[in-house]
Amino acid sequence: MEEEDSSFEELYVLETGIEDLEDYRPGGFHPTSIGDVFQNRYKVLHKLGYGGYSTIWFARDEVLRQNVALKILTARESKQSQEAAILTYLQGCQQDRAGGYIPQLFDQFIIDGPNGRHGCLAMEVAGCSIAHLREDDTDLTFSSEAIRSIIAQLAMSTQYLHSCGVCHGGEGCLDILSAPCLPIPRDCRSALG
Repeated sequence: MEEEDSSFEELYVLETGIEDLEDYRPGGFHPTSIGDVFQNRYKVLHKLGYGGYSTIWFARDEVLRQNVALKILTARESKQSQEAAILTYLQGCQQDRAGGYIPQLFDQFIIDGPNGRHGCLAMEVAGCSIAHLREDDTDLTFSSEAIRSIIAQLAMSTQYLHSCGVCHGGEGCLDILSAPCLPIPRDCRSALG
């Protein structure tokens, strides 16, 4: 049996928690790298995450000298997304903004790239997701105080959305505390079509 060479270096390490490279194709994600600058203004500093419809980047607005979350939609989603319109509507709905739990939209623009036209949203930087908080916890649970805080924030945000005539809905479910999909309330079902 051959002894392993201790000088062997792994050339490729499979990463978890990253999007599939196959999604970087026409209609898919826009290729983005640390250091990229969009609109001669937003400099990409770090990747925050991704979802089925976008990648999200921590960026610096060099004009206003503030940090932003730069959400770059897939080209396919950009054709139909209402997210910017909804966030703009919510910003004008009431002054309270649900105590800051609804992210503020600073800017929106289009990127023409190799995979199509991508809508981009420059938004207020939010905290990490509940799923990431849970993963960082040593026993994968939350204290009762943390759970109460999460539920209170969720309730205030939902109440704010409803007071503005908006219901959260979509093809997927909210991943809250890794709970099964929450049933959609009757008053929201008609708004989903």
